[in-house]
Amino acid sequence: MNPTETLGRWIADHPFLILAAALLLTIASLHYAQQIEMQGMTTESMVGKDSPLYQLFDHLYAEKFATESIAVIVEADDVTKPEILRAMDRLSQKMRQVPNVLAVTSIADIVAEREENENGVRAIPTQERVDDILAYPANLPAVSGMMPDKK
Repeated sequence: MNPTETLGRWIADHPFLILAAALLLTIASLHYAQQIEMQGMTTESMVGKDSPLYQLFDHLYAEKFATESIAVIVEADDVTKPEILRAMDRLSQKMRQVPNVLAVTSIADIVAEREENENGVRAIPTQERVDDILAYPANLPAVSGMMPDKK
């Protein structure tokens, strides 16, 4: 009988010992997993300081969000496309359900709330309507704060 057959028979003959060993290893791994520390998890370690994305993040954070808040930057060809705004709106809705989140603001919220005020339904409308809503004079300060490079 070769060594692997012997090992296989021993495992088959001692299932409770194998289960106990697996349970002990699982408990030990859970214990030690709690002691793992994340070090160096900074924006600089994930994105180079010379990249355009980092420069934009740094500018927006310093200018607009230098409080105890989390800024989510969406990078796309056009963040005002209805499908992008719908995704932002879904994220906003989910974030509002998170405990201790005080407020969520996005261009999707501006568009959806204006649509709700005018038509009674909170939804992201067509591209033409989105452009009209974002161009409203009352929305310009918020829109320019969230999309500083929008022309």
